[in-house]
Amino acid sequence: MTTGEIMGERYQVMATVGRGVFSTVVSASDLRNNTEVAIKVIRSNETMTTLGKTELDICRKISENDVAGKKHCVRLLDHFEYRGHLCLVFERFAQNLRQVLKQHGKHVGLSISAVRAYGLQLLVALRHLEKLGIMHADIKPDNILVSHDHQQVVIADFGSASTMEENAITPYLVSRFYRAPEIIVGHAYDHSIDLWSIGCTLYEVCACAAEYCALSAASWCVPF
Repeated sequence: MTTGEIMGERYQVMATVGRGVFSTVVSASDLRNNTEVAIKVIRSNETMTTLGKTELDICRKISENDVAGKKHCVRLLDHFEYRGHLCLVFERFAQNLRQVLKQHGKHVGLSISAVRAYGLQLLVALRHLEKLGIMHADIKPDNILVSHDHQQVVIADFGSASTMEENAITPYLVSRFYRAPEIIVGHAYDHSIDLWSIGCTLYEVCACAAEYCALSAASWCVPF
């Protein structure tokens, strides 16, 4: 996709914001609504298209059951096919949580108030997914998007998501550092794997701060 290209008869490509094995994400201007969106362009082959359609179904279900947009899951706005690629259109966020941590919390982590607020919002999202019988199965800072004012977060990228009926046992589900013990040892699993991943994520964004405080406290100690 090139800058200025029109996709789906209404989306003008602004820039490529991410590339992965399974898809490319571009930012685009919605010429009908004069808003900025993110378009996930699925790779054009049979396997990826099948997985993309599963993601589409899951995202549609999540959005249809959150009309007010209060459940902190990224909202699907549209979908279309373009040059053999399935394209999913989502609301646009400027940064993910890893980028925010690197920019604003390097060596010190995010403030405990931010960690608490983000944690509560992620639990709301997790509860929403559980009610719908959906497991995200790849929660990590990269897949958590942060609003422009840094007040809200949403869970994104449902490419690895599945329903409870599809939870086949595999040791490779979920990114390594956020993988629950039951997956590692090959046991049956459920929605709690996402809770584990959220716990790992929250620890990661505040661990630097805890370490910094511990070192600062230690510097005040006078040896006897």
